[in-house]
Amino acid sequence: MSQPTPRLSRRLLAWLLPLTVTVIVATLTALAWPARTLDPDDPLGPTSFSEPLDFLIRDLNNPLALGSVDAPVRIFVHSDYQCDLCAVWSHTTLPEIVNTYVNSGKVRLVWQSNALVGSDSERATRAAYAAGLQGRFSDYHAGLFPNGSKRTTDQLTDDALFALAREIGLNEPQFHSDFYSVKTAQALLQNVNESRMFDITSIPAIIINGEHLEQTLSTEETFSLIEDNLRVPQ
Repeated sequence: MSQPTPRLSRRLLAWLLPLTVTVIVATLTALAWPARTLDPDDPLGPTSFSEPLDFLIRDLNNPLALGSVDAPVRIFVHSDYQCDLCAVWSHTTLPEIVNTYVNSGKVRLVWQSNALVGSDSERATRAAYAAGLQGRFSDYHAGLFPNGSKRTTDQLTDDALFALAREIGLNEPQFHSDFYSVKTAQALLQNVNESRMFDITSIPAIIINGEHLEQTLSTEETFSLIEDNLRVPQ
């Protein structure tokens, strides 16, 4: 007599179903959504590298953007949550830029997290985006780089990321829904496609008003470059 086939628990199904949907949608999107290029005839893209992804910088609905869309200095940061240098830069220079320039309306900063270093960074990127949809990207981002260090694999499980959301006071059901949502999976893939336009080969990659920095600058050097751009007539 054959044994009855064991059934998956409801808890396991509740975890597998949204994850499976996300993976399927992400795969289909990657196949169907070609990367944009800096073609002057492309109505969706900028016409020159000196105007870096203006359609991203000025997107009011971008949950990974900070500051006024009319700020005279625009900073585009390409990063990954499993990058040691990104963790240090986020802990030392980023808060200073936000406090001194973003909050005063002088800088618009857009964060681009591409989850290129495996499943840990992919989960962290989805979590940061989900937090951004509640207007708390900065707080969650700081939690992903505690004391200027990247989190370990054990600290980037789904449960650990949900715990961080709880710790900073996010709406947990909404965070859970956004974390697994199709919208978040599509946004992650769009980030990857859009960053190809800059031919990013190392991270953190920082672009200030169209100038792609060849190396990561100190806080003082970054401030100096921002001030130089603020002195340029608009």
